[in-house]
Amino acid sequence: MATFGEKVRLVRTFRGLTQKALGIAVGLNEKTADIRIAQYESGSRYPKQELIEKMAYVLDISTQYLTCDYSCEAERLIMLLLEIEDSIPVSIRECKDEYGSKRYSLCFNSKTVNELLAEWYQQKCENATGTIGDEEYMDWKLKLGKIFQKNH
Repeated sequence: MATFGEKVRLVRTFRGLTQKALGIAVGLNEKTADIRIAQYESGSRYPKQELIEKMAYVLDISTQYLTCDYSCEAERLIMLLLEIEDSIPVSIRECKDEYGSKRYSLCFNSKTVNELLAEWYQQKCENATGTIGDEEYMDWKLKLGKIFQKNH
């Protein structure tokens, strides 16, 4: 999955900001703002928590999005799900896909998780049908952490 710097670059460009504009917006010296952001994006420097919070605010995302390692490796995903099972009851169901192949699905006994999954499902369906575009779907994904923090 993406590093901190790659996430900053992704969201910054998605939001239409230059490195200099982001740097100035978070309070860096105007003369070196673009250089500092370039260093964060390349991974040669890592900002302090206060600056991460400012970046998240300017980019309109959660700090968690920037700082968490959301690795998509199958083994890490399974280990994470096993940890989650300790606090949120999870049931596994066997099902078949449209071709008759055996698949497995997870059901969570958590109102919050189910509400978030329902929202994700709705957004994916709206994106798939063209009700919302890829840009709007990406914006929703980037803001999800902030939406979650606000509601809980």
